[in-house]
Amino acid sequence: MPEELRGWNWGGLLLPFIWGPFNRVWLGLAVLLVFIPPMSGGLVLLIYGPAAIFVGMRGNDLAWRSRKWDSVEHFRTVQAQWTRWGMAGFGILVITLLLFLTSSGG
Repeated sequence: MPEELRGWNWGGLLLPFIWGPFNRVWLGLAVLLVFIPPMSGGLVLLIYGPAAIFVGMRGNDLAWRSRKWDSVEHFRTVQAQWTRWGMAGFGILVITLLLFLTSSGG
């Protein structure tokens, strides 16, 4: 893996279950297994959180090794798009949770 690609992968952290299959990193998809009932919310966070953090930390390395990329620039462009999608998805999740909490708290 080229040294300049080392670092954090926001798409892998924020959307591991979508980012993973598209980058052929099956660990990202495996985090969905925690949502199989009857897991409690605390257990979901205990498993999902560390798995998502791992994918965020190692995502560039995992994605670089699992797919054929045209160039370093191609890789950067695709991962930058995933960062934008991840941030948008996370923002929607936060807004949805805030709306839910404020509407059910009254």
